[in-house]
Amino acid sequence: MGSIDLFNFTSDKANIPVDVVLKHPVTGMDTDVVIQIVGVDSTAAQECMDKQQAERFTAMTTSDSVAVSFDPKQNRKQLLDLLTACTVGWKNMSYNGVDLEFNSDNARMVYASVPFVRDQINKATGSRKIFFKD
Repeated sequence: MGSIDLFNFTSDKANIPVDVVLKHPVTGMDTDVVIQIVGVDSTAAQECMDKQQAERFTAMTTSDSVAVSFDPKQNRKQLLDLLTACTVGWKNMSYNGVDLEFNSDNARMVYASVPFVRDQINKATGSRKIFFKD
């Protein structure tokens, strides 16, 4: 067993953006699209998840019934919120033949409209391997 410096696993490290090269959904080959993200342990992600938990707690405590049902649309909205919060930029992004400027609205639209992009970025934001180096 080796020692571990816990400082290497703080939000400060997860706040440093990394480039994720988008892979083609059919060939699996790298594309020229690069999406810059921060990790799920970043300040932005933690604030987003805190807000979502507060909303769930409020819904549970103000509900007339004991059980609060699962809403897949709400779950997807929360995923889009998280991915949008974790996305800080991109390069070479186009949509419907037009270069797509980076902003939060466009990021949300891409994640909502293009499932393979959403899936790849969701996996990358949760991968501590790409944010934390010993």
